[in-house]
Order: sequence, then structure tokens, then C-alpha cells
Amino acid sequence: MDGQPPGYYDFQQQQLMDTTTYPINNCPVVPINTSPTFDISNGVPAMELWPGHLKFTVEFSKAQDKTKATPWIYSTKLKKLFVSMDKACPISFRMDNLSQEFHRYCIRGQMVYSKADHFQDPVERCPAHKGTGPPLPYTPHVLRCEDNDSRYVDHSDMRHSVVVPLKPPAPGTQSVSLCYKFMCLSSCQGGLNRRPTKLIFTLESLTNGEVVGRYACDVRICSCPGRDIRAEEARFDKNHSHDPTATETDSSNLIPIELPSMAQLKGKIKKRKAIPPPQVAQTDSTEDDDGIYNLNVNIKGLKNYNFIKDIISRFQHDYDGFPPGNNDQANHTDTGKRFKKEEP
Repeated sequence: MDGQPPGYYDFQQQQLMDTTTYPINNCPVVPINTSPTFDISNGVPAMELWPGHLKFTVEFSKAQDKTKATPWIYSTKLKKLFVSMDKACPISFRMDNLSQEFHRYCIRGQMVYSKADHFQDPVERCPAHKGTGPPLPYTPHVLRCEDNDSRYVDHSDMRHSVVVPLKPPAPGTQSVSLCYKFMCLSSCQGGLNRRPTKLIFTLESLTNGEVVGRYACDVRICSCPGRDIRAEEARFDKNHSHDPTATETDSSNLIPIELPSMAQLKGKIKKRKAIPPPQVAQTDSTEDDDGIYNLNVNIKGLKNYNFIKDIISRFQHDYDGFPPGNNDQANHTDTGKRFKKEEP
């Protein structure tokens, strides 16, 4: 058709027998091709970040405040999206190429369980939310896109995805924004049931369904994103506060401590009074040598007490044998034992 870039309507001519697609807003039913690399043999879609040769990246719009009223908020620290149920969340898709190349690709969005125990299970809405709202053919789908050209795919492995053909971006921009909604809560019984989930976007070619880029992040669908992001980031900081590999410290969490100056400390420090040494009574030499005196000393610790007791016992054993007044002889004998006279 005139006025549309080549390849744009090729998106509506591709078919695959094992997929079923549904329109929204009463648009005609259009079969959507599923990428050969999407339905891999083990049934587990890839979750690794892969920008590809087109430098495919996904950006979330301006960050919201961490308040209870915020409908969605993205944590760069956790690489996780917190979003309310049935609230529009704008997501931007960017490629490192000319704007006229956008029409050759489409974006496929899907949700998967991120733990190995639940890899094989498809992410579907709980029975309670399936029964609410108007009856739509894509009722089991948790992820929904508000674009009029969105197509919903039920894969042969019971997984669900939503595919949107990219249109050229607005003049002066290099990204295309789409609004997505999440139609169930992460805590719903019979549905996600508190199992961790990931949101995966793949950039695929309209001509052959080849995947040329991939982005993935954790997602939590909750009633209060502002509250939950604060709780999870606080828990993350606590678990990594003693990590020896951490090199960066958040200065906003540090509490400043002001130490008093030396002048203030000198004025508050009380000088201790000097304790005079004990006075020893002067007696004659005979009384000093023959008298018996008691030494009462408090010794702290049993080991110290036994050590000092042993020293006193050894001293008495070595020197009590000398008669009074014979200190010179004792000193001479003791010196002879300790020092050997050198011979010339």
C-alpha cells in the first residue's frame, strides 16, 4: 500500500500452525509468526541480556517517587520493576540505527518464572482474576500491551506472549514507547503464587522471525510498589553491608560523629592525686635481719598469684640459709655462681 514502508504489512502475512493469536479493540484476527529461536527445545526461553548488533536496549520512563501512590517504579539497584496491577507502565525501546529501520522489527514481550523449579510452568492469571472483567479471548495472559496493533500469542508449550510491530519513532527521538499492563498480582493463589518472575522483551525481525536482541529484568506485581521497593532495597543493603567485595559506600546512610576538642577534654579530665609511697619504719640492722614480717598484697588472677608465690618460695629457699649480717658473703657467693671468671 502506498505511503507505508516496505515490509510493514509483511507482519500481517506470516503464519504458524502451532500458535493462536487474538486482537484487541475489535481488530481483525491476524496470525503472528513465532521466532524459531523463541520455542527452544527444552521449553525455557533465554533470559540473558543481549543487545545484539543493533544495540537493543530497554529504558523505563522517568523514575517515580517511592510513595505508596506510585503506580510503578523501577529499581536500578535491584534491576527490578515494581508495578501495580492493571496500571499502564510506559517502556521505551531503543536501537542504535536509523529511524527508518524500526518498521522492520517487532517487540515480543512475555513473562517467565526465574527459578529453576518453575521454569517449565507458563505464567498465567489466577482463576479469580480470570473471572473478572469482560470475557476476552486472551484472558490467561498476564502481560498486555495497550497498542492497537498488539497481537496475543498462545504457544504450543502453553506459554503466552504479546507481539507489537515497531513504528518509526517521533522526529528527534531514537526510541519508541509502549504502554504495558500486568493483569494479575505476584501474590495470587493459583496463579503466580509468590514465585519470582522475569519480564523478557525480544527484538525480532518481521521477515523471518529471527531474534536480534533481548532484554530481561525481574518484576513484581503488587498493590503498593513504593512500599515494596523500599523494603527490598533495605534488605539488599543489609545483606551486602558486610560484603568484603563491596567497594562503594552510600554516604547518605552514614551518621556524622562530632568529637570534642582537646580544650574541652582537658577541662573535663580530673587529675588524680598522687599516692605517696608507704613509709618504712627505721630499725636497727639486727632487728631487720631477725624479725619476721608479713606482706599482705592483693594479687589479681590465680596465675599471677601462683607466679609471685613461686618467686617468693624460690627466694626464701636460696637466701634464708645465710646467717644474719653475712650479706657480703652471700652476695659474693651469688656473684660467683652467676659470673664465671675469665682466665687469661
